[in-house]
Amino acid sequence: MLLLLLVACRGPVPGLGFLGGAFAGAPDSTPGAAGDPAAGGGRAASAPVLEALEPDNGGVGAVFHLKGRSLAANGTKVFFGDREIGFSVETDGRLRARVPEGAQNALVRVERGGEQSAKPFRVTARLVLNLLKALPAAVGLPLPVTVDGYDTAGAAIQDPAFDLLVDPPEAADVVGRTGVVPRRVGTFAIQAVSGQAEDIKNATSCKGDFRLEDYIGDGHPYQIYGGPQLMHATQSVKASEAHLLRPWGLINDFQLGAEKGLLFADSGSGRLRFVPDGGASIKTVMGGGNMVPIATDSAAAVDYDPLKIELLEPAGLAIGKDIDDQATESVRDVVVIAERGRHRILAWYYTKAPPNVRVIAGTGNPTFTRQTATDSALVQSQALGDQDIPKKVCGEPTSATFWDPAGVAITNREIKVNNKPLFRVAEIFVADTNNHVVRRIVRKTPSEVAKDFNAAGCSQGNLKAKTGIIITVVGNGKAGDSIAVAEASGSAINAPLDVALDPTNGLDVPILVSDSNNNRILQVKGAMTVPEEGTPSFGIDVIAPPAAHDLAPLGHPAGLYLQPVTGTLLIADTLRNRVLLVPKTRTTMAEVGSCSLEATPSAGLVWPRAIAPVKIDGAGVDAKVETFVSDFLSNRIRRLKNFPN
Repeated sequence: MLLLLLVACRGPVPGLGFLGGAFAGAPDSTPGAAGDPAAGGGRAASAPVLEALEPDNGGVGAVFHLKGRSLAANGTKVFFGDREIGFSVETDGRLRARVPEGAQNALVRVERGGEQSAKPFRVTARLVLNLLKALPAAVGLPLPVTVDGYDTAGAAIQDPAFDLLVDPPEAADVVGRTGVVPRRVGTFAIQAVSGQAEDIKNATSCKGDFRLEDYIGDGHPYQIYGGPQLMHATQSVKASEAHLLRPWGLINDFQLGAEKGLLFADSGSGRLRFVPDGGASIKTVMGGGNMVPIATDSAAAVDYDPLKIELLEPAGLAIGKDIDDQATESVRDVVVIAERGRHRILAWYYTKAPPNVRVIAGTGNPTFTRQTATDSALVQSQALGDQDIPKKVCGEPTSATFWDPAGVAITNREIKVNNKPLFRVAEIFVADTNNHVVRRIVRKTPSEVAKDFNAAGCSQGNLKAKTGIIITVVGNGKAGDSIAVAEASGSAINAPLDVALDPTNGLDVPILVSDSNNNRILQVKGAMTVPEEGTPSFGIDVIAPPAAHDLAPLGHPAGLYLQPVTGTLLIADTLRNRVLLVPKTRTTMAEVGSCSLEATPSAGLVWPRAIAPVKIDGAGVDAKVETFVSDFLSNRIRRLKNFPN
C-alpha cells in the first residue's frame, strides 16, 4: 500500500527524496538530463519553454545554445528537425548542442512529457569574408572585415554567426568579429569559421611609410625568339617599359661615363643593362653579340668588346678594384660577373678606353656528375684548380672549373707585414653553387703570384701568365649541412647562392654566405687571410635565422647585402617572396620588403634574387633610405624605400 501511495504521489516524500523523476519518461543518457537534482531531475517539472537559440544559425558542427525555462528536467529530448540530437546541461535554462551532420534549415525543439517548444535554426552552407580596406594593411592599425552568410537554401543570413581567426596567431590581434590589427610586417591568413562553413582571405601588412615600387620592366618577358626586344644599346625607351627576363645581380650608384644609375644582369636575355637615375632610359652595355670570350695562357691577356660578346646567364655582380697584371702595383675599376651559364668569372674594366672584358677564372667546362661503372650512385668529380684544399695555394683561376657560379664579392686591400706595406691584393669570392663551395680568387701582380707558387712547392709553368691563385674556403664539395668549426673548408654546405663581406667586424673581415638549400646564412671567419699574414684561424656560425624569432623559416635565401656602417644585413628570401632585415646584433629578424602601404606595385615580390647596395641621403630621422631588388619571376626591378637602415 505504501509503495502504491508513493508512486501515486510522484512528489517528494520526507526522508526519501525525489522519486518521480527516476521513473518518468524514456531513459536519457544525456548528461544532466536525468536524476540530477541540480538540473531539476526528480521534481515535477513544468512544460519546457524554449525562448531563443544562441546563435540561431551556424554551419554543420557549430555549437549553439538553447535558452529558456525548465529545459533540463529529466526526460527532456532535443530534436533538430526530425532528428534527436545529444546535448549537455549548463543550467536549468541553458543547454549546449551542435548542428548535426547533413543538417538543413529546420526547427529545433525541446520535448518532455508530451509538451514541446521550438525555434527555427538556419544552417550556414557558405561564408564570404570581406576585407574593408585595400591591402596591404598598416601594422598597428585596424583592418576591418565583414562576413556574409548563406543558408542551405541559398538565402542570405542577416546576422551570420562565425568566429574570426588568424594564422599564424601571432601575426595579428583579433578584434571581436569586426576585424584584426596586424602586429608585424608580413603575410597572414584571416579566417571566418562556423563549423564546417568557412572562408579564408590572405592579407599583407606593412609598417610606416615603407614603399615597394615598380621601377624597371613592364612585366612582359623579353622574347628570345620573335616579338619586340627593346634590348638594343641605342633603344630609346623608358626603363619601366622595357622587357626583362629573369633579372639577377645589381649595382646601385654605378658611374658610367657622365651618368650614374643602376647596373643589372638581365640573366635570361644574356645582357648587362644600365638605367640612369630617374629611369628615363635603358641601354645594353654588355652582351648581345656572338663572340664567346676565352681564357688564355699567353702573357698578354685577351680583351673583348663588351657589346660584341655573347653572355650566357649572367648572375651575380660585384664592383671594386682589380690588380692590373700588366703593370706592377697598379689597380683599375672592375665589375666582376658570375657567368652562370658558362661556369666562369668575367672582369669588365668599364673605365678603360675602350672598355674591355676578360675571362679571369674558369675554363667554361663545368664540374660534372657521372655514374660510376660499379653502381648507379652519382659521384661528383672534384673541382679542378684547387686540389690543394684547404690551405695550399696551387690552383690557378683560369684552369679551375666552376658549376653554375651565382654570387660574387670583391675587395681590394694593401697587405702589411710588421706594419709595413708589402703589396696590394684584390680578392674575389665566388658562390660556386653546384660545387657546394665558396672559392677565393687572390689577384696579385705576377711576381707575387710566383712567390706563392714557389712557397707551395707547385710546378710553376709559365708564371708570367698567372693572374692569381684560387682556394676553396667554405665547403667540402659535397652537398650537406654540417658545420666544422675548426676548418671552414671541411664543412658541408648546399647550393650557396651569394657571398658578401662584413667590414664592420674589425681587421678579420668575415664573409657571409647564403647557404640556400639549408635555408640559413653563415658567417665565416679567417677566409681572407693570406700566407704573409699567418695561418688562418677559421670559424663558422649560423647568423640567420636568429635563434629566437617569430617569422617563418627562410625559403632558399639568395642575395645578401650588408650595410658597411651599421652592419645591418638584408636578405632576399627567394621562395618566401620577401626581403628580411637582420640588425648587427643578429638577435632579431624582420620583414621589410614584401609589400608597400603607399605605392601601387603590380604584385608582391616573386622570387627576389639580389639586393643592390643601399643608398642613404641625409642623416638621422630625415635620412632617405632606398635600394633595389631584382624580382626574378616577375621580370622586374623593384625599388624599396623608407625601410629601417
